[in-house]
Amino acid sequence: MAKIRLSILLLMSFTVLTNCTLKKGQLVENKPSEEEKTAVLAWGSLAWQLSSPNYGNRLNVTGDNWASGNDPGKNPAFKRGGPILPIEYSSYTDDGRITLVIDPANANNVETLFALSNEKTLKAAIRNLSLREGCGTSDCVGYTYKSPSGEYKTVLAGAPKEWQELIHKRTATWLKENENKFLGKKITAVIWTDLPRRFVDNGAHNAAQMLEAAKKLLRTKPISVQKKALEYLKKAPVTPFTKNGPALEKYLENLLKTASQRGSFIKPSATAKISAGT
Repeated sequence: MAKIRLSILLLMSFTVLTNCTLKKGQLVENKPSEEEKTAVLAWGSLAWQLSSPNYGNRLNVTGDNWASGNDPGKNPAFKRGGPILPIEYSSYTDDGRITLVIDPANANNVETLFALSNEKTLKAAIRNLSLREGCGTSDCVGYTYKSPSGEYKTVLAGAPKEWQELIHKRTATWLKENENKFLGKKITAVIWTDLPRRFVDNGAHNAAQMLEAAKKLLRTKPISVQKKALEYLKKAPVTPFTKNGPALEKYLENLLKTASQRGSFIKPSATAKISAGT
């Protein structure tokens, strides 16, 4: 019986020691490995609106103190210092708001914002962003991740495949540089809204043509939509650094000012064709 008790005690001691390390004469319990996190990029409405205005789904990101003092004054969850990407007003929503997308062919390189997802896996983080954007699947989310072998891989959704190398270089480099910068949080993946350039699909193939196409689209919309479009332009943190953002903002301000002075209502055109024309 005494031998059995001794064996049990020895086994218990071994178990304790395998879960502890000796540090400066003290027994310290081993910490779990660093928590792997996914970063979410923002350059448009995500920076100030975690919940979708149209779909009601909320982006699940942390708002911990590590972001305070570095946020763009829009949402404390997002922090400056994301990867540098070519962002431009090259697309639009179904209700007529002009929106920002990745566009290496026509855009300036701008600094994006980022936050850390609260989701436990990359797959869950992608789904959460997809739901917030109203696409419901991964069809509108691009991402770069570090594989178990240590290799970095990039998957695009809306951006043309010929841009993969450029986007991968920017996002993978950012991941490598920032992987271990946050205490207890190891960033191993980065995701972003990856929508196509809708103006290009309608015949606008450069920044100047897209600016004119955007103006034409906005002229066909009611004042309520024009005001929402102006709000987006003013709140998007990268607007001042884009090619067409400042011009679109000024155009809408003048358009709304003129409408206000006339007391008029700009009738929407249900059949207006969006093109590069005037």
